[in-house]
Amino acid sequence: MDQFEAYSLLFIDSLVGNLVISLDSELIVHSMRIFGVYNNLIIVTVATIASLFATSINYFFGLILLKIFYYSKNEQVHTNHQSFSQFFLKYNIFILWFTIIPLWGKFIPLIAGFTKTRFLRVLAISGAVKLCYYSYSIYG
Repeated sequence: MDQFEAYSLLFIDSLVGNLVISLDSELIVHSMRIFGVYNNLIIVTVATIASLFATSINYFFGLILLKIFYYSKNEQVHTNHQSFSQFFLKYNIFILWFTIIPLWGKFIPLIAGFTKTRFLRVLAISGAVKLCYYSYSIYG
């Protein structure tokens, strides 16, 4: 397998591993580290970019879920959503740091989209957290 194929596989695995609909974890990052023939900086960069794409997709899944949710005619459902949104918006910077948790963290951007948190904030914090996670996985 040449370098381009390996890094393409890394991108796809990181993208799919960070989607809400997937229960996979990103094993290829650790596998590429074990083999030791790949550039660590490129591994971290490609995996972070793929996770940013997945964060964007998960965020837009949350927006779609919100649009579906608003078709409900039940007032109690809307009141609960407003309470939940106020809580999430109050603590959103703190909550967004939980994206570092490998399996459960992929749901945070979905919830952020559902509560209409600013997209650039979600992307920036998720990107920083994933960059720290991948850097620690590779260099730590």
